[in-house]
Amino acid sequence: MEREGDGTVRGGGPRAAAALSRERIAAMALTLLDDESLEAFSMRRLARRLGVGVMSLYRYYASKDELFSELAREIFGAPPPAPTPGETWRERLVGLAASFRSLLLAHPNALPLLFKHGGVPLRGRPAIEAMLDALHDAGLSEPAAADAWRAIGAYLVGYVTVERMVRSGSSVDAPPPPERDFPALARIAPFLKDSWDAQFVASLKVVLDGVARLAEAGPCEPPLRASGTKGARSAR
Repeated sequence: MEREGDGTVRGGGPRAAAALSRERIAAMALTLLDDESLEAFSMRRLARRLGVGVMSLYRYYASKDELFSELAREIFGAPPPAPTPGETWRERLVGLAASFRSLLLAHPNALPLLFKHGGVPLRGRPAIEAMLDALHDAGLSEPAAADAWRAIGAYLVGYVTVERMVRSGSSVDAPPPPERDFPALARIAPFLKDSWDAQFVASLKVVLDGVARLAEAGPCEPPLRASGTKGARSAR
């Protein structure tokens, strides 16, 4: 049996098929996903990596979607880091956010699986529970916690997406604009962090400052109705 440079196994035959298992298939699928992309992934390419016929895979997974669901649970289903005694709600959220960022950077091509397959994988919900518990400890009402959770999640995904693009070289560096044309940008340039880690925490602090202000504001008023005027506040 020979292995090519891209990890493809040739000459596996019946012996390789006999050694298959759901765990082995999922592990190789994750390797393939990390090496290439979700768009390039196919059961045929996975079978080639494993040195088996493609139909052998369907004895263990009925479809590619079922395999992707398993990968989503495997990647995003890890329990959150245990809280440190005495840590504040801010420290807890920073730790949870940093853990999720590390996970996304380790498997950057897997992010669409989180939304495409189940939205929130069942085994991944303890991490979300931990974040919502921290928001509750901050003093947020349920409506405010929902908004804060969405905001933190959007910041995480957006930051990691930009970080991946820049680190992978897929973004194009433009020459610095003339200072006279963009004076505000020129004034903040010296304060931008050189470290992705440091900038992540610094920008997350801005988001969490907003969470603190939500907590100080107390319960939110009910939203305006979509139609009609009953119960709606005056726009004046």
